[in-house]
Amino acid sequence: IDVAWKEFNIHGKSDNLDENEEAGDTNFISHLFDNPDDDPYETKEYTFAKLPTEDKTIHLRGQSDIQVSTGLAVWLGSEVLCEYLTNYPNLVKDKKVLEFGAGVGLCGIASHLMGAARVLMTDGDTDVLDNLRHNVNLNIKTSGDEEKSSVSCPQLVWGTGRNAYFFQEAYGTSDVLIATDCVYMTQSLEPLWQSVNELLEPVGGIFLYVNRCAQQVSIELVLKHATSYGFTWAEPTEDGVYTFTRLAKRNVDELQEGSES
Repeated sequence: IDVAWKEFNIHGKSDNLDENEEAGDTNFISHLFDNPDDDPYETKEYTFAKLPTEDKTIHLRGQSDIQVSTGLAVWLGSEVLCEYLTNYPNLVKDKKVLEFGAGVGLCGIASHLMGAARVLMTDGDTDVLDNLRHNVNLNIKTSGDEEKSSVSCPQLVWGTGRNAYFFQEAYGTSDVLIATDCVYMTQSLEPLWQSVNELLEPVGGIFLYVNRCAQQVSIELVLKHATSYGFTWAEPTEDGVYTFTRLAKRNVDELQEGSES
């Protein structure tokens, strides 16, 4: 059962933010959600030539005005990552995949079509979740319970709160975590990395991250948090796809010792 949570329920003040960062966040979110218009939904098509299905097109219902909700629009980062995954389908094939801030569901639906063993398309906003489930039904036609059960859209509020605890109890860890253009405020970074740390499979898990449209959060801040949680990363692709993996425990211990000295 989803709890009442909307996108403007931004995570509380972080002790790690300076006054300038907090002021920037406040101005940004005030501008983003002031006086939203009630634009109608519209359905758009996204075609990927390398999708291993007869129909190469994913149909997504959403809204073009991000003042209604950023989760009801397709962002550039999701298109970039979806293209990347179709070029390297083995990243998700037969894997358990979890998408943070899935929005309208482009990457999660594509992962399922590329043969992921399980796909969890998550979001915190209840309106976004309703639309996300609509898009799953729009694109995944099945007559078998087994295939249908491999895709779900549960609510996930990032961090270590009650919702996150019950989510982990219900679904455990995943082999591949995905996040695209869903961190637009610095206050959201710490809760995101808490969730990454808890929900990524300890051995062999990867976290795919694309930061193309979110201007409030620099990639430098993302990498700083990654380091603090004991993650390393490969050189990003030309389109800005980062692949994070856990450091070996010995390296994490050395990192922590270095930060204490």
